[in-house]
Amino acid sequence: MKEGRLEKPAQLLVRIYTKDDPLRYERFKNLPDLVLYDPGKVGQNLGYRGADKFFFLQLAAMIKYASIVVNIASTTSIDAAILDTPIINIAIGKQRYWYETSHYRDLIATDGVLLARSFEELISSINHYFKNPASHKEGRAKIVELLCGGLGRASQKLAQCIIS
Repeated sequence: MKEGRLEKPAQLLVRIYTKDDPLRYERFKNLPDLVLYDPGKVGQNLGYRGADKFFFLQLAAMIKYASIVVNIASTTSIDAAILDTPIINIAIGKQRYWYETSHYRDLIATDGVLLARSFEELISSINHYFKNPASHKEGRAKIVELLCGGLGRASQKLAQCIIS
């Protein structure tokens, strides 16, 4: 962003993982166009069980209104697919391992995400989605169908599962 390599002006929202220590990010807090969001409290490792409804509404809004969701092999990719937000997964260095696991391989096979294997590919992928936000839309729909069984009718699906 600082080097002007992105096709559009951008703001980066970094949502600190709930079990991470937000103090690790202190040195970045005054960078322009960077927003650090800590969903927990300083010094508290808030797990998802302790989260309230507001926590999940904020997360959903961040994903829904983002131009692109970038993460490392996270279930956030599924959330982004549900909300039809373009997804980039970072697979640089040791992070490549996660994309070979059985539970994430299926998601990658949908063609619903771009996999960035280098910083150059990350920049290229961001610029691609800035120009073509509908790119991989069908793949994102496949993620929802494959990993969520589609959306809606949850009680019917549960009843059918019990009956069968």
